[in-house]
Order: sequence, then structure tokens, then C-alpha cells
Amino acid sequence: MRKNEIKFLFGVVLVVIGLTILIIPYVIEKNEGKSDLDKVNKYIEETSIKESKNVNEDEKDINKEIDEEIDEEKESEEEAKQDIKISNKEDNYIMILEIPKINLKRGILAKDAKDNNIQKNVTILKESDYPDKENGNVYIASHNGTAKISYFRELHKLDINDIAIIYYKGIKYTYKVDKIYDVLKDGDVEVERDKDKTTLTLITCKKNTKDRHLVIILYLEKMEEY
Repeated sequence: MRKNEIKFLFGVVLVVIGLTILIIPYVIEKNEGKSDLDKVNKYIEETSIKESKNVNEDEKDINKEIDEEIDEEKESEEEAKQDIKISNKEDNYIMILEIPKINLKRGILAKDAKDNNIQKNVTILKESDYPDKENGNVYIASHNGTAKISYFRELHKLDINDIAIIYYKGIKYTYKVDKIYDVLKDGDVEVERDKDKTTLTLITCKKNTKDRHLVIILYLEKMEEY
């Protein structure tokens, strides 16, 4: 084999190796994204109140003599079992955050889950309330930037009156953006909100800065079963 041919073949091998190195992380990330979406959809399906109601209505059509109070008792038992099932495993989501404008839909783990960590997931802060607390404040944070874990990389695109949604225990909470501001990154985020309103606070690093946090305040607009 000629020397030039050997060089050519060696070059082809290097190109193939280079392409493989580039493609593998993309394939892994794509598969992980699909897996997470499956978990998100599973949570919504398992916690759907509407779906539970449809099942109960079918049962009533077949067994019209069943007392309504017994049906309600059964529903409560099923909901309790469902809550236990959701919270038993550390990698199960307790709620879903959706921000339609930036095509974000991510699951959120329990506060005390080991992977409820900003280095791994969209994170609910330990100081946070849950969505069903009246006049409470749900604090959610994630990274901004280009890394794989930068789920809030496009959060800066939100404007006043844009919406975010939380799915939690069969209730869909819709929040509307009321205030957007930034603060110095000094380990303490000042939250400027109306404490007489049920609030969602989204926090990330401000784009193109190293010492500022972006803070977005949203107030609850409506609640509905899903």
C-alpha cells in the first residue's frame, strides 16, 4: 500500500473517531431527555383527578346501588395510596414545572431528595412552600448557561404577563409573571412580592453576568383539575 493511501486511511479513521466523540454525548442527552419526559407524563397521568373521576363514573354506571359516601371514601384511600407511592421513591417527582414560552417541562423532586440539587435538576428550595399553601411562595431555581444542567438558560426571555404552570396532586396551578428584576449574587436573594398573594418565584443567574441573580415573581391566576 502506498504511503499516501495509508495517510488517507489514517485521516478517515481520525474523522470517524472525531464524529463518534461528538455524536455520543448528543445521543445520550437525547435519550435522557426522552426518559425525563416519560417520567413527567407518568406523573401527570398518575396524579390526574379527572382520570380518577372518569373511572369512578364508569363504576357508578355498572354499580348504581353503590352508596356515594363509600365512593368518596374509596377515592380518598386511593389518593392517599397514590401520595405514598409518589413519595416513597427518591427519584419520583412531586410536581411538574412547565413554562410554555421557553418550551420547558421538567419534573421536581422532594425537598429532601438527594438529587434535588441545582447541579442535577430544576430545584425546589428548602425554604419553599408547596403550591397548595394559600399565600405561600414556591421557590424554584436552576442554572443559566450552556451546560446540560442549565434548564433555565432561556428564562430571561420571559416578559410581564407570561405564564408558568405547576402540576401538583391533580391540580394545575397557573401563574402569571408580575415582576422581573435582578439582585447582587451575595448568597441571599431578596424576594419582592405581595405576601397576600400565592406566589411562584423563579431564580437563576442573570445572563452574561457573574455576580447577579435574575428573579421572576409570578402570582397565581387560576387553579383547575387536570
